[in-house]
Amino acid sequence: MFRFIVAFLVTMAFGFGAAFAQTYDDGLAAYNVGDYTKAIEIWQPLAEKGDAQAQYNIGVMLEKGIGVPQNYKKAIVFYSVASGNGHAAAQSNLGTLYANGSGVEKDVIEALRLYQLSAENGSVLGQVNLGIAYVIGQGVEANASEGLKWLLLAADQGDAKAQTNAAVLFRDGRGTKVNDEEAARLFSLAAEQGHPNGQVGLAGMYAQGRGVAKDIDLAMSWYLKAAEQGNANAQIILATAYSQGLGVQVDLNEAFKWYSAASRRGISQAQFELGLMYAKGEASPVNNLNAYMWWNISAYNGYERANGNLKIVVKNMSEAEIAQAQEMSKICFNSRYKDC
Repeated sequence: MFRFIVAFLVTMAFGFGAAFAQTYDDGLAAYNVGDYTKAIEIWQPLAEKGDAQAQYNIGVMLEKGIGVPQNYKKAIVFYSVASGNGHAAAQSNLGTLYANGSGVEKDVIEALRLYQLSAENGSVLGQVNLGIAYVIGQGVEANASEGLKWLLLAADQGDAKAQTNAAVLFRDGRGTKVNDEEAARLFSLAAEQGHPNGQVGLAGMYAQGRGVAKDIDLAMSWYLKAAEQGNANAQIILATAYSQGLGVQVDLNEAFKWYSAASRRGISQAQFELGLMYAKGEASPVNNLNAYMWWNISAYNGYERANGNLKIVVKNMSEAEIAQAQEMSKICFNSRYKDC
């Protein structure tokens, strides 16, 4: 029955008939050069014949919208068939769709079941998802110790996300005793792989001298690596450090740069601080329009101090300027901070 459904959906989704007999690797070669249409043409008959990897790949393409319109519901069908054929990664991906309610009614219990199945079948991603589910209590009573067990299993296989999350548990003493040395070791493994949250975690260990010798320069270098990858936490930490001279010389241009970056990632505190710099003319000419815009957005995002500053800045603005600043706020927010 499932095989019939797969064949029907492939034809309906992609409009392809039978392709000449080609191998899975032929499809992979097409995919790797960006010829997604050919990849699907090759994988289609393989999926119909029960090839779990081909079923999984088509599911990924449907979920992500790679070469085809994004369609969660059809992705679920392909993932379901691949999962039934024992494909561990498909089980994990299917679990995530259930956890998020994407293309299906949200069901964290089913998500947990699928994560468990995937993890037990050896999927690193499944182990990470299962570990996090236990830590946060998603679909199960929170159990940081059980979560740590699964995270360490994935961490030992080199997964940077697992290493970072396990490091946090060791640092904070959740599910285990506080172990700064192990936390620093795991953060370091993730950081060296380029994981931004791992880099932020390692920077914090160096800044505080936990598990490693205190080294502000190293801390700043790791914060910088994470900030350059778009990590908002690192960006606001750098901005605050340069604004206040915390471990570095005051540099308002650098502070302005990183407050701007974090503001465009939706961080309300950064938006407040950026508005303050515009109001004071720090690293930029005084600009009440921009100050109002960022404080207005910051207040909307829940930063209460921004409301007080709005009441002050409007005293130095005309009604036309206030209306202009309000329109700027709408454009900035609705563009997801791309047009600010």
